[in-house]
Amino acid sequence: MPPLALAPAALDRLFDDRRDAGRRLAPLLGQYARSDALVVALPCGGVPVGYEIARSMQLSMDVLPTKRIPSPNGAGAIGALAFGGEPVFDERVAAGQRFSSAQINDAIGALSRELGGRSTGSAAGGRHSISIAAQ
Repeated sequence: MPPLALAPAALDRLFDDRRDAGRRLAPLLGQYARSDALVVALPCGGVPVGYEIARSMQLSMDVLPTKRIPSPNGAGAIGALAFGGEPVFDERVAAGQRFSSAQINDAIGALSRELGGRSTGSAAGGRHSISIAAQ
């Protein structure tokens, strides 16, 4: 089953709130109910959605710690970084800004250290890391 991809503005119109989204999306994932599937939620907005899906489908859930990569010039975020992952950049946002690769590497290094400290014994819960690949 391909992943659902909806723009955030479209979600505002479809659901009352994030918990409602999880309750209403769970039936669409019925083939995974009571299986060994794992619901992986991204903070902050994905946690209420993932919780409702995991609860209604009797699945395990984990939270994948993430951090926004701030723009070196203070103009918002230019991407995101997940624990143990590669940075993902919003090319449209980053294209209009001027910064050096050293500035970006410094920001990513600081975020990696922060995420590493966050996940020790908490999000990972002593389990091995999971690999998430696009299907």
